[in-house]
Amino acid sequence: MANQPHTPPAAESLIQRLKAVDINLLNPQEVEKQVLGKRVWLHTFTFPVTVTILGLVTLFTSWLLGNMLYGFIIALILIWFLGKSFESYENDTQRQVQLSLQQAIEDIEGEHGLLIHFSAFLPKRYGALLIALRKKQFHYILQYYQAIVLLQRNLNEPYFIQYWHTKHPELDPELNDNSDPQKTV
Repeated sequence: MANQPHTPPAAESLIQRLKAVDINLLNPQEVEKQVLGKRVWLHTFTFPVTVTILGLVTLFTSWLLGNMLYGFIIALILIWFLGKSFESYENDTQRQVQLSLQQAIEDIEGEHGLLIHFSAFLPKRYGALLIALRKKQFHYILQYYQAIVLLQRNLNEPYFIQYWHTKHPELDPELNDNSDPQKTV
């Protein structure tokens, strides 16, 4: 089955697939909110909670030790250790967001790809993205998002259809109708 030649998709189906891509699925902020779920408040309250803890611990240790500087240093050390414990949580969240975005790109691309068929209509700066997509590597998330938005906004559909039928004449309905030898006038 893997050795069977692949017939290219029709130009119209490629355009429909391109238009059907929901770019919100590729928005890192939205995906991060989905990954965090009910824990999204952690990002909102991190700074105010840190400042409050720093102030309270500084006051308490200053009262215990009788020296404001030592109290502040102890509070900073405590906050640093708390920050390190939450840093791994933040890294895990970012990794989950990245994996989720890569999975979304893989789902959009499908088995035979989507964006690689529009390579002639993308600027050269997307060359590394296209090479990675051909190899089924989906780590160029921001570039993929930009390329999809660019194509959705600026693609000249009739020109793409003409280009596609020139590149794949077996898919051109006009050529197939005119080249039928059994047709009579």
